[in-house]
Formats: sequence, C-alpha cells, structure tokens
Amino acid sequence: MQGRSWCTPLVIILGLIILGLALATIWYRSRYPLSATQLQQARQLWEQYGPRNYNLQITIEGRMPGIYWIEVRHGRVVRALQRLGPDRDVDLLTVHLSDGRTIQRDGYEWSIPGLFDWLERDLERDRAGSKSYTYVRFDARDGHLIEYIRSESLHQYRVRVEFFPLPEDN
Repeated sequence: MQGRSWCTPLVIILGLIILGLALATIWYRSRYPLSATQLQQARQLWEQYGPRNYNLQITIEGRMPGIYWIEVRHGRVVRALQRLGPDRDVDLLTVHLSDGRTIQRDGYEWSIPGLFDWLERDLERDRAGSKSYTYVRFDARDGHLIEYIRSESLHQYRVRVEFFPLPEDN
C-alpha cells in the first residue's frame, strides 16, 4: 500500500490539470461567439484585402464530415474536391445524376464569400429561435474564416479552414 501513496496525489493533480484545460477552452471559445457585426466586419475585410486567387483545405467534423480541397481563381471556384483517401477524390463541381445527365455546379458555397453566406444562414436560424452555441475565428488581416464551431441540441459541427493565398496574375 505504501507504494501507491504517491499515486493518489498524482491522479488528483492530473485531473485538476485536465479540468483546468477544459474550462480554459470553454472560456476562450465563449469570448468569440458568432455575431452579425463580427461577420460583417470579416466580409468587409475580405472585400478590401482578400486575394482573388487562393486555395483552401476545409476540414469538417460532424455535419458533412470530410476534407475538402478548393481552388479559387479570379474570385471563382475552379476546382472543388472531397478527399476520400489516397488517389480517391470526388469532384464537387460535376454531379452525375442517376438518369445519366451531368450537372455542372459553380461551387460558390466553397469560396470564402460562400462560407460567409453559410454563417449568415446560421445567424438567421438563431434569430428564428434556434438554440445554439457558436465559436468563430476570422483572420485579422483579410477576414477569411479560420475556425467555426456550432453546437445545437442534436447536431454539432466544426469547420477548420487552411488558407493558401496565391500571387495575383498580371
């Protein structure tokens, strides 16, 4: 029994550290809820300073989980892929219907302005009475989305955006 006497304080200390980290994370995230003002400021920054050529890697956990690779040139989505594994990508811009027809999509929803629209729809749902917890971070220089977490009673999702600006064409 004497060999275990050091174990109890160690377990208590580790438990307190984990609890402290969890509370710090909740406190930090509660300081950045999504608001209409914050979204408007991010849109304005993007319109002023956002590049027209960029790539995104969007990781979504929860609703529509997956990793998405997006290429935007001259403000238009030119490539949108869902990464399913090594050498397994799904083209999100070309939709093959069961009757053999093919539909081309513009992929706007995967651009930075399209992601802003996604957040705007979530704000509208909140104004309509949807109960949710949100956390958002935008880039301070150009306003692009960095991270967004939304938790509703039955659903939760997290969006992380890796942003790769490209040089402007002359």
